Amino acid sequence: MLGVCAVLAFATACTAGGPRSRLSPGVRDQYRLQADELASLGSNASLYEVVLRLRHRWLEPLSTDAMLRTATDQVGVYVGSRLLGGVDELRYIPAANVSSARFIEPHEAAALYGPGHASGVILVEMK
Repeated sequence: MLGVCAVLAFATACTAGGPRSRLSPGVRDQYRLQADELASLGSNASLYEVVLRLRHRWLEPLSTDAMLRTATDQVGVYVGSRLLGGVDELRYIPAANVSSARFIEPHEAAALYGPGHASGVILVEMK
């Protein structure tokens, strides 16, 4: 009986925080790039270079079949509420000028920015 209680207590402790629980020190949020990460490649790096190196999955359309992809399958890049375009726009943004970047999944992107974000959005916050 004691063993069953221990297993239940362990399982409850592991799931209590859920997916949005606080990250432990040293663990990076897979959906956000902070200032220290943005500066990690040096002052001349573009935001594209940083994302490619540290969060490369943000750049990939969700559809794995190239024949089924359309222009709307591309990840959108926003600065504030302004759409810049696709991920190539990140090449023109110096990482040194960015305070944070966040990947927004497709369902949340559609709720925030409307339809046409089948692969999500990268939201850039400038300094």
